[in-house]
Amino acid sequence: MQGLVTYLNKEFSRSMELYRKAMAIESTKRNREKGTLHEATVFTTMAHCCHMLGDIYEMEVYTNKVKEINSINYGSEFVLLTVSCQMLIGRSFYDELEFEVAQKLYEDSIDTVFHLPDFKDHQPFYYFNKWRLGCCLCRQSMFSEALNLFELSLRSNMFVSRTQSTVALWCGTCLNRMQCYHEAVQYLEESYVIRTTMLSEDLMTDPVAFDYFTTHGFATCVIGRYKESLESYDKLKTILLQRQAEHPKSRYEVRIASCQFHSAKVYYRLGNYEKAREITLLYLNILQRDEYKEENQKDQNDIFVRGCSKEIAFCHKLLGQCYYAESQFAEAAKEFKCEMNIREQITEKAIMDNGLAWCKFNLGKFYFGLRQHRLAAEQFEVAIEIWKYCDVNHLKSVRKIIRCAWWIKKSRSVANRSNSQ
Repeated sequence: MQGLVTYLNKEFSRSMELYRKAMAIESTKRNREKGTLHEATVFTTMAHCCHMLGDIYEMEVYTNKVKEINSINYGSEFVLLTVSCQMLIGRSFYDELEFEVAQKLYEDSIDTVFHLPDFKDHQPFYYFNKWRLGCCLCRQSMFSEALNLFELSLRSNMFVSRTQSTVALWCGTCLNRMQCYHEAVQYLEESYVIRTTMLSEDLMTDPVAFDYFTTHGFATCVIGRYKESLESYDKLKTILLQRQAEHPKSRYEVRIASCQFHSAKVYYRLGNYEKAREITLLYLNILQRDEYKEENQKDQNDIFVRGCSKEIAFCHKLLGQCYYAESQFAEAAKEFKCEMNIREQITEKAIMDNGLAWCKFNLGKFYFGLRQHRLAAEQFEVAIEIWKYCDVNHLKSVRKIIRCAWWIKKSRSVANRSNSQ
């Protein structure tokens, strides 16, 4: 009983200690009844304590004990305790970024619950595992499959408001990655309404707020709702500043600057090139500090380092676009060439890099602006070859190729006229 009280108070270490003592005393009894529902429930609770304490190996030990009891007493109550343990292990592997392992555990849980004789009475277990399986698929970039699971779970109406809001957020995230931005915003705003009205929560302290404002800011920018996009990025910056004050040793300075860099893209779309450049240069200066350069030299295969290099490339790209929009072609060329050099360094097969194709395309536009039409045509031709190699069947690649072909035709036409004169 004491173990349960401390467990409910979230004193997981103390709870484990009390449960172990209780189980040790119980094991000394001669006529004790083994394999009871009570024993299985205790082992499940201990498995959850291990999950909360981050001890995945001991959690598996208690899960196996529950499975042993389940093999003797096959009934819905025992099966659901086993499923609960599998869900905990799945979540632990998910947190460790072992998505394929977690996926298998959730799939097994779904199958187990579905084949229960009283399945209709336990549908919340079924749909909860569907949602968690969707999370695993989403993290493996299987967005369409994940979205189907999220929408199925959402339509089941089996969740409490908090979980429903979180699933709606995942739907928005998938659609955002699938470039279906209008639909993404609808789900994101549904999630926002649930959390702020039905739950009356302050998103400034909400754990999902960071994901919400990041995704909402990006999606609304793409569909042209710039005011809402800037508001989302401002709120995101406020959250990060608050967390920086609470954790001064963490690297929130870079994340805050990154958040502002996203807003710089909005200012670029609004035609405020000076503001966009100002914010981008601030972010670029932080990324190019000596401490980050030293880390960049440690391991070129490190995900963070490669990500940092790509961020620097994005900065140069946006600066180049700003200069190009203002017809400052010489300055634009410097930025586009910096971007191209970085992308060639961090990409093993540069020909397959979509960002490099955009570099070539932007350089082509720059040369066209300088009336170097033959050089412009060469850059556009390289961009076409890259996009063909990237994804020849993708509709958006075809559109890019058509766009480049138009520029090539225009460049050659002007070049031929100049030669004839």
